[in-house]
Amino acid sequence: MQKITFTQTHNVFLDNGIVAVYRYLQKVERKELARLESFSLTKGINYALEPDKLWIYHHDLFGLLEALYYVMGREVYDTFTDKQENEPGNLFFEVDPTGNLKATPFPKMNTYGLTELLTNNAQGTTPKEEDTIKIDTIRKQNPVLATQIEAEFGRRNLKLLSKVYFNGPYTKLTRLETPQNAHFEPGSNPCYLTGESVKRLVDAQNISPFFSGIGAFRSHRSGNDTKVSWKALYLSRFSAGTCFYQYPNKLRDALNVYLVYSDNLTNLHDILRTKFGPLTRPADVLRQQ
Repeated sequence: MQKITFTQTHNVFLDNGIVAVYRYLQKVERKELARLESFSLTKGINYALEPDKLWIYHHDLFGLLEALYYVMGREVYDTFTDKQENEPGNLFFEVDPTGNLKATPFPKMNTYGLTELLTNNAQGTTPKEEDTIKIDTIRKQNPVLATQIEAEFGRRNLKLLSKVYFNGPYTKLTRLETPQNAHFEPGSNPCYLTGESVKRLVDAQNISPFFSGIGAFRSHRSGNDTKVSWKALYLSRFSAGTCFYQYPNKLRDALNVYLVYSDNLTNLHDILRTKFGPLTRPADVLRQQ
């Protein structure tokens, strides 16, 4: 599979997700994302945003979609302050072919705003399941490695929790189910959010229960909301990339979330770019607050 189309749903969350995906594709084309420099994209050839859809064409389509997802997660979901960055609270490990262990500090993270509602500030995890291992499992399978890991935490006066991370820090974005052709091929399983029927749906339990009470996120297309299409889950995560939020007080016991909407996708993109783009601030500025 080399081409995918995200069609306008008239759902404020999912349509904002479509525009957010488009914005990240533009970043890839402009070589603004170091982790995606291996992907070469050209607007009009590899992707385009039209009034009623976004289409993407690439020989490594699934690889591109996964890479976009986790890079977006690093920017939008993995939130930490300058103090947390300067005083890292966790470690990830790399083991070279000779067995040498390298420990790298990384900050504790939280999710805020819409991202917190989407994931319930889920426990951090790694993109690849095999890169998150419980320390008890390591103690049983490789006691020498477990001792080295414990020593690294002890040397830095950091608390070792139940899980150990390898080959990169965790992300607060929930792990993406690996895309397969069956997620997109026409079938007998309808998605109540997009209206598309595909061969295989994905578990929707990671969509926060918060949305069960929001009429705009639900749909009357189907009474079955236990599973959704891969596209719907993917776009729901990206929707946080275009929203704005505010906590009315320092206790963060209330939250205001704002999502912009328009009659079509190109208009929505233009409004976000021209009216709201100048109001946004870089992440390094926000971390100081």
